[in-house]
This record gives sequence, structure tokens and C-alpha cells, in this order.
Amino acid sequence: MRIEEALNMSNGFAHGWQKTLANVIVTYQTIKQEMSQFLEPYGVTFQQYNVLRILNGSKPHPLTNNAIQERMLDKQSDVSRIVARLIKMELVEKCVNPINRRELCINLTAKGLELVEMVKTAEDVRFKNTIILSVKEMEQLNKLLDKMRG
Repeated sequence: MRIEEALNMSNGFAHGWQKTLANVIVTYQTIKQEMSQFLEPYGVTFQQYNVLRILNGSKPHPLTNNAIQERMLDKQSDVSRIVARLIKMELVEKCVNPINRRELCINLTAKGLELVEMVKTAEDVRFKNTIILSVKEMEQLNKLLDKMRG
């Protein structure tokens, strides 16, 4: 679907950069909504799953809240609140930083690791076939998006 149709626009954009920005934002929102719906049966939100994936990617090293915040897709997320909820769900745990004992780190629990692996498997099946771009097109899109961010 063209961006003009997605936004119910009768007239086009005045400038190409406006169309590009709108397209990127609407595409992100669409993907985020689809991911949120996909994650709902697993009992985690998009932001919570992002934290779990970040921690999974740092294994076996735990991370501080600040290190997690730096890697978040949504930089406006309240990492402390998200981590607190994940602790209540027994998906992560706090631990003392071995380098700086005054600092707390966050680590995946066995339950959290199991959830990440289960979701990753389902995610591969669900989204692998919905992204209708060829490998070459995905590489090109990634280069263009990297270029946009500078």
C-alpha cells in the first residue's frame, strides 16, 4: 500500500523528504503494532521483549540499566520500570556487578532465556515469510536506513 493511501491523502506530499519521513514513521508504527500483537500471547510487551533480547545478546555478561537503555529500540522507554516488571515475572534478576560492587546488573533467568528462545523460534516462522523483500532488497533497504541515520 502506498503511503498516501495509508494516510488517506487525496493530494501527494509537497516534498520527497516529507513522504520519506512519513513512510518510515508509519512503517515503524505498523511493524511495532504487529510485533505487539504477536507478543501478546507470550505475556510480554514490545519493550519488555526488547530488554529480554538485549540481555540475551549480552550473555553471559549481565548489563546495567544504563547499558540496556543505550541499546533500546525505543530510547524513551523507562528501563527501570520495565526491568521491575520483568523481575516480578521472574524473567530477569538483579545481581551485583563484579567489576563495581556498588552497581546492580540485570541478568536473564532460566525462565527468561526459555521465553526468549521460544519467541525467537516463533518469530522466525511468523516474520520470515511476511517480509516480502529479497535478500538483495533487504540489504539495500538496510544501507539506505543506515545512511538516513547518518
